Amino acid sequence: MASISLVHRRYLKVLMTMVLALAAGLAVWLVDWSGLREDALKGESRRKSLTPLSREAERLSLDWATVMKNPITSRNKPVRWRLTHPQQSEFYYEGDSHKTIRWHGDAPFLPLTGPSGHPPWLVVLARIRAAAPPNTVFLEFLGGAP
Repeated sequence: MASISLVHRRYLKVLMTMVLALAAGLAVWLVDWSGLREDALKGESRRKSLTPLSREAERLSLDWATVMKNPITSRNKPVRWRLTHPQQSEFYYEGDSHKTIRWHGDAPFLPLTGPSGHPPWLVVLARIRAAAPPNTVFLEFLGGAP
């Protein structure tokens, strides 16, 4: 009878260890998913906050020529522009290498464009910080255009 209880104790220890390991794994999984959910909610909130700026950019419809003609009045206005990004730290307005985009602050981390397997351009929502005619505009990146 004593040998049976010893066997049961061993199985009980193994079973308890397995239950604790499963509970710990489940807790880690739940915490990880709740963090992803919070990140998703923050992203949705940010997209919603950019919607009015995107609408204003669409209403204003500022293009390169307008910004170059009126650099002072264009300052701090939102734009939705198609940019190409063929190489690291190179951004151009609608693919024209004579229309250079520079970023106010750090350049955003965006995928490259153009080569096979990449999109031909990116649509970004940005704020005009300055224009240096005839060929450079400084933008503040706000996000991908909603």
